[in-house]
Amino acid sequence: MHEHEVPTHMQAEDRVLLWFTFPQLIALAVAAALGYGVYHYAPVGSEAVRIMLGLGVALTGVGLVAGKVGGRPLPAVLADLLRFGLGASRFAGPVSQLARSEPPVPPRAAQQPASKPMRRPRTRGERMPRIPLGWFRKRHQQRARRQVDQARQSVAKALRGQRFQRWSAGLGAAAVVAALGIVTCTPRGIVAQEPHTQPRLPEEIEFDPEPLIDGRRLFIERLTITPSEATVVLRAAADLEVDVRAFGGVNGRSLVASRSVPLNGSERSTQRLPLSGPDPSFTFAWLDEHLQGGALTLSADQLPHPLPAVEGDLCDLQLTSLEWRPSQIRGEVSSICVASIDDQVRLQTVAGHVNQTETVVLSGDVRALSGALRVSVGSRQTSVPLVADGTTRFQLALESGAGIQDVALSANVTAQLNIPLPDLVQLTHHPARTETFSETVSFPIPDTEEVASQTVTFTVTHPAHVRAAMVARSPSTKSREERLTLTTVIASDGPYAALVAPERPPTASTQTRVPEDELSQLFAQLGWELN
Repeated sequence: MHEHEVPTHMQAEDRVLLWFTFPQLIALAVAAALGYGVYHYAPVGSEAVRIMLGLGVALTGVGLVAGKVGGRPLPAVLADLLRFGLGASRFAGPVSQLARSEPPVPPRAAQQPASKPMRRPRTRGERMPRIPLGWFRKRHQQRARRQVDQARQSVAKALRGQRFQRWSAGLGAAAVVAALGIVTCTPRGIVAQEPHTQPRLPEEIEFDPEPLIDGRRLFIERLTITPSEATVVLRAAADLEVDVRAFGGVNGRSLVASRSVPLNGSERSTQRLPLSGPDPSFTFAWLDEHLQGGALTLSADQLPHPLPAVEGDLCDLQLTSLEWRPSQIRGEVSSICVASIDDQVRLQTVAGHVNQTETVVLSGDVRALSGALRVSVGSRQTSVPLVADGTTRFQLALESGAGIQDVALSANVTAQLNIPLPDLVQLTHHPARTETFSETVSFPIPDTEEVASQTVTFTVTHPAHVRAAMVARSPSTKSREERLTLTTVIASDGPYAALVAPERPPTASTQTRVPEDELSQLFAQLGWELN
């Protein structure tokens, strides 16, 4: 029988995937999640920059998990370096504390002498007393129990060590990231100082906040919506730092674009922002020169997105651009019209002996198409000719004011149709009649050379019948009308007004005379001398 010994004494973890253990795979998943989070939520406008940042975080996590220096894991090496860098580099106390008045106390192992092995007593030739067999059995049983308990303790200790090693990789990576943040944000001098030498901050800070300045800081002077993007022209009423953000996606809450724009008083800035998802929105948060902030928002119900479209029998209309300005609205409507269309015609198919008229569907050519586009915003309206198979531009003057403008567009289209007609079936009735015919017939007489002739008379009777003939007809002309309607909304803003900050009243400075003894103590604390 062959025997095989399982090496349970080796502290080696199983490789789950390639050369990575299970704790390393968990750490790699955490690094990938952090990289994706940086890519998805980093407040950076360019997508390429966010991709580079996410890759940098992910590669850093992979390096921390899989990297080794001299056979040691990289987190352990970095922990030693941080311990060395963050440890106290100098002793801030007095030198007298370094002197020892008594010698150091030796450790316990040095104080207690080593136990000597017990020697078997000599008997000098005498016989050892007889010990009953039951004593040996009890001693063997106790020894076996001790060995079983020691084995159980060793197995439990090995299991605890394996659990600790499983979580050490992930916890080590998190500890390294936190330590890097501490090293970056904490000066070295503060870490090396003793706790009693660090400055103490007051528990309460008293300050007088600046009074709020009434008035708007940011205005929208133009808003243009196209199928793919929106153009917003901002004008600042004071010196501002504007944070522009565009939201969209499936639920309308994903950050699509983000940028920061500085603006001076009365300066304009044109922002092109993408329209993503069914409910996009824009936010313009500002911080002025007086350290007061606010925000201006264009929600989904204020933006005409998606731009409306309508399909008709004669033409299809699409609003391709809509622009709002403080005094007017502009827009463009593209139209695609048909060249031929089917139409119902009341047509006489048979004439003459029998008359028959039916309603048929015939295809007609569109020879001429005309129409008008009417635009209405509130009580204001205008009308422009509709351009078939092209772009119709319109412009309408408005009254200035902030709010949501309802825009209605209606088009009346008239088409002249030229419908080719099939040939007309003309039926002619012929009544019954009889015809008599006489013919002279000549024939030779047999066995003679004479020729005989005789007049034959016969009658032909024609029954009553109807004869049909195809008669060509000229094409028919017809006029066809159609009405199409488009409705949408767009946001409008109030007129621009510069911000006028109120003048602050001058504050009178108060001086307090300090006694000479208090002044000397104050100078002594600062290390100065009073002359």
